[in-house]
Amino acid sequence: MTRFPILTHAHPEATVAIRAGKPVTRQAFLAHARAVADAFPPGRHLLNACTDRYHFAVTLAAGMLSGRINLMPSTYTAQTALELASFAADTFVVSDSPDAPETALPPFAFPDVVDASFAEDGVPELPADQLVAWVFTSGSTGTPVPHPKTWGKLVANTRGAARQLGLDGAAPFTLLGTVPPQHMYGFESSILLALQAGGALVADRAFFPAEIVGQLASLPRPRVLVTTPYHLRTVLRSDEI
Repeated sequence: MTRFPILTHAHPEATVAIRAGKPVTRQAFLAHARAVADAFPPGRHLLNACTDRYHFAVTLAAGMLSGRINLMPSTYTAQTALELASFAADTFVVSDSPDAPETALPPFAFPDVVDASFAEDGVPELPADQLVAWVFTSGSTGTPVPHPKTWGKLVANTRGAARQLGLDGAAPFTLLGTVPPQHMYGFESSILLALQAGGALVADRAFFPAEIVGQLASLPRPRVLVTTPYHLRTVLRSDEI
């Protein structure tokens, strides 16, 4: 059976993420993911509501390592929570914010501290047919419809995009995203692209033009900006560049 690694960074000390200007290595990332996976409650389905992009990536990896499935609705409201509970009664919410809204789904607080003594034994590989996520339509024309996403298809799509962008893993790159990782565009382009092409994702949020320009200037080259046309026009029309 075909299997794919959860990330493609070649060495334990390779940079997987940048948080507050400091690198997070592959070894540290995997240690964090395993610790979160071990701490998860029994449910097999989770809603990843982490706002920190690194926390989101760790939660995603933890879910995959423990055989859990991400539920990805187009929005997250009290009504959405009820619909997800109806779809999968064992769903829990992973959040990294103390101000996260209360819903019908049981919460799980993201653990940001792990045992530093973890010894890495290589990068885990997952079967291509492992179900990683259910992605829901907006429901604008009726009830939201779930679409299954297997690991093999996600990897194929992401690596294909990486080749087209010239990010084939031959050289490390830094990726700054302004779009939320909870939606497919942000999920594939700001999370999976970094994990499957040897890049380093930036955890810190960037929204306003000054934040985006400032963060880009501080990042090592080559740099990739994942954003939207509207957001890009706003930056280009500002006085920050």
